[in-house]
Amino acid sequence: MPDANRPTGTHHSASVLVTGAAGNLGREVVDRLQAHGARVRCLVRHQTGPRSAVESVVGDLTDPTAFRAALLGIDAVLLV
Repeated sequence: MPDANRPTGTHHSASVLVTGAAGNLGREVVDRLQAHGARVRCLVRHQTGPRSAVESVVGDLTDPTAFRAALLGIDAVLLV
């Protein structure tokens, strides 16, 4: 994703927040994003075992404070 604050010609991996990442479809989405070089953060209701190279933030969409915190530094959001 283009970043208007970055000088042109520099590489920037997209930072993507994924909701629903614990489900079957969500896990596949996370894997594919990582395969394409994206930095992935997952918004999860309950902390589960760690996944390599994935940051998890506990919360849900009904909690504005947790959702705002999860969005910090994120370029795109996928609601799965």
